[in-house]
Order: sequence, then C-alpha cells, then structure tokens
Amino acid sequence: MQATPIKATIANVSPLTTKGDLLAFSTLNVRFAVGTDGHVLTVDSTQTAGVKWAAPAASPAFTAFV
Repeated sequence: MQATPIKATIANVSPLTTKGDLLAFSTLNVRFAVGTDGHVLTVDSTQTAGVKWAAPAASPAFTAFV
C-alpha cells in the first residue's frame, strides 16, 4: 500500500502580514518586519531573531590611481 502524500502550505501558518516582511526564526517562526529605506539587514546575536535593520557602516574612501 502506498502512502498518500500530505500537502502543506506556508500560507496556513505564515506570520507574514505586510509587503516586504521576512520570515525569521528564534524558537518559532516569527515575522521580521520590513526595514526603513536605506537600512541594511545586519547580524546581531543580541536580537531575538539574530538580525536587525541598521544604517550601513560608512565605507572607506576610495582613491583611484591613474
């Protein structure tokens, strides 16, 4: 006898509610809300999901040698 496949969809369990939301995980699936314009996703182990939105670090000056 062959087992019947079970179909599951993420729509049934997704915490996402808004355009741009990300799915994160701490001990459960959680909604990680879209960030502010110009911010970047940054690793931060002190945060529940391990990431946060932050202003990008200043990049070093670039000098072209010709």
